Amino acid sequence: DFKAVIVGKGPERKGLERLADELGVRDKVYFAGFVPEEQMVKYYSGADFSVLPSLYEPFGIVLLESMACDTPPIVSNACAMPEVIDKAGLLSKPQDEKDLAEKMNRLIGDEKLRNKLGKEGRKRCEKMFSWDVIGKQFEDSYKNYLGG
Repeated sequence: DFKAVIVGKGPERKGLERLADELGVRDKVYFAGFVPEEQMVKYYSGADFSVLPSLYEPFGIVLLESMACDTPPIVSNACAMPEVIDKAGLLSKPQDEKDLAEKMNRLIGDEKLRNKLGKEGRKRCEKMFSWDVIGKQFEDSYKNYLGG
C-alpha cells in the first residue's frame, strides 16, 4: 500500500524512471515533475514522510517545509541537515542506500513514530524558525551591533 512520489525535474529523473521500470515498481512511483511552490503544501501534507538524501544542502528549506506540515523528514547525516531537524526526523548514512531504505521502512511500518516525529518537527519550526523568531534574532543582532 506504499506509493513513492518524486517531486522535481533534476538530472536524475530519467535514471530513476528507468530504475523504477527495471525493478517493476513503476506503478508504485509517481514522478510529479516540477511542482509550483504554492502547491507543495499539498504534497507535504499528504505524505507520511519526506526524504532528502542530499550530500550538500547549506540549510535545507525543504526540511522546514516538510516539518511545518507535520511530515517527518529522513535526511543524510551531512551538512546542516542534522542540525535543522534535530530530533524531528531520521538521519541516514550518506550514500548508503541500504541504510536509507531501512529508515524508510521503519517509518512506513511505524505510524506512532511518524506522528511523534511529525509533531516534534512542527513544534521545532514554530520555536526555532518562525518569522517572528527570526525577525527577533535579526533585531537583536542589529541592536547588539549598533550598541543599543
